[in-house]
Amino acid sequence: MANVETPTGIPQEVVEAHVLRDVPMVRAWREHLGLTQQQLSERSGLLQPALARMESGKGKLGKVTRQKLADALGIGPDQLL
Repeated sequence: MANVETPTGIPQEVVEAHVLRDVPMVRAWREHLGLTQQQLSERSGLLQPALARMESGKGKLGKVTRQKLADALGIGPDQLL
């Protein structure tokens, strides 16, 4: 499948993971970019266990956390909603 972006600037692969497989956006983006949890943890300054909770849907993304993750992923914070 071609790497198609939606009008919101989110790759179709990320959207499909989130919508069709119920993968949280943080995990969908991380996997799309080929990062491990540890790599994203180091880039964002967040602890890996906290990141794991967010990826399981148990942790919440506050505004500051969302911005840290967005910066680490090279995307806008609105792309994690």
